[in-house]
Amino acid sequence: MSRTVIANARLLTLHPGAEFFESASLLLEDGLVTAILDDPDATDSHAERLDAGGALVLPGLINAHTHCYSSLVRGLDARVGSNDFAALLRDLWWRFDVCLEPEDIEISAMLAGLLSLRLGVTTLFDHHASYGCIDGALERVAAGLETMGARGIVCFEVSDRAGSEAAQAALRENVRHAGSGTQLPSRLGSMLGLHASFTLSDATLAAAAELAQQHGLAAHVHVAEAEVDRMGGTASGTGVVSRLERFGLLDGGAIAAHAVHLEAAELRALAAHGAVIAHNPRSNMNNGVGRADLGSMMHAGVQVALGTDAYGAGVLAEARVATLAQRQYPRRGDGDAVAECALQANPSLASAYLPLLGRLLPGAPADVVVTRYVPPTPMHRENAWSHLLFGDIEAQVRTVFVAGERVLDEGRSTRVDEGELAAQCREHASHLWERFRRAAPSWHTVVVPEG
Repeated sequence: MSRTVIANARLLTLHPGAEFFESASLLLEDGLVTAILDDPDATDSHAERLDAGGALVLPGLINAHTHCYSSLVRGLDARVGSNDFAALLRDLWWRFDVCLEPEDIEISAMLAGLLSLRLGVTTLFDHHASYGCIDGALERVAAGLETMGARGIVCFEVSDRAGSEAAQAALRENVRHAGSGTQLPSRLGSMLGLHASFTLSDATLAAAAELAQQHGLAAHVHVAEAEVDRMGGTASGTGVVSRLERFGLLDGGAIAAHAVHLEAAELRALAAHGAVIAHNPRSNMNNGVGRADLGSMMHAGVQVALGTDAYGAGVLAEARVATLAQRQYPRRGDGDAVAECALQANPSLASAYLPLLGRLLPGAPADVVVTRYVPPTPMHRENAWSHLLFGDIEAQVRTVFVAGERVLDEGRSTRVDEGELAAQCREHASHLWERFRRAAPSWHTVVVPEG
């Protein structure tokens, strides 16, 4: 029976009504938080004791949208500009993912998991693509995250870009992995992954909708990330949201990634369906696709969570950029909406797969981040967000527990030899880059019927 006391903690629970304890202890037992103790120096003869030293302790953070498969792209000289988003997809990402082999997929997920844990992120909503290796790909992603002790909700990106047969294989991969069920602590579940509407035919969307309904899968889909997807690929001007609505793919907890180029009526439609927008400001800036208007999204009633789109792994870093982006001219707010995204919407999204995930209260999963951050100014429930934004918390992550297990200790993985993992990553990346340089895939043009 695993039992740990985290003593002498400044505890940020993210639980509405009891968000912050200036001096408390946290008891973890059998993968759950079992008590918050008023005694900061609590001891337990049957428990391992970790003294937080008055530093900030918070729940494991959640990344609402990422792509683990891109982990080995760092340093690749692809010579692709981002001024044309469609070309960026075609000449970099689609060409890259078709070169992935099974071992690359798993080691990419391991690296993504490690980088996330180092930054206090314990749960990842991953959106995978590997059109050179479809069958069994999601098992590799799940296994890589599991090895590191990170939690994952995974899906395979369905697209007609590699032809209808490949699209059907991608659909089967989503269903096959969903059939393996939830396997706690790491494997929280599956979604049905879809690329942007402009790469999906009506026939593929219809098949996806049927499978989603049969297997109870919510869609995780790129929506209006760039202007090229604003109309969903239709010649008639039907918007992407209307098209996804028509196929019933926005219900049941769907994630609409990016949603940069949506109008007010489309945002209201997302809200009506209960879809969650995954906002990824760093990626949006990097790809030059535009600036999402968080204020308009939230005014329309849409729940907005924060993702990274694999532009880094840190959710607090994403929150910092999201805040700054809203404050740029023309100003779209002061960034207060970002706190709602990171601290409320992200845990809410994850708790649909594991209740109370992303909170610290009795009965919640014991995903806990112990930092070295001892606030140099007063910290309380009203100003905790300011400390998270400006306190450089991610650089001070000390120890991370997932399901009560210490998976990161003093900034190092307890699961793997990090030096060996880095060596493996370099070897795999070298071979992967060479395949990328030789690759010359051709892509199918998706013709979407009008209406």
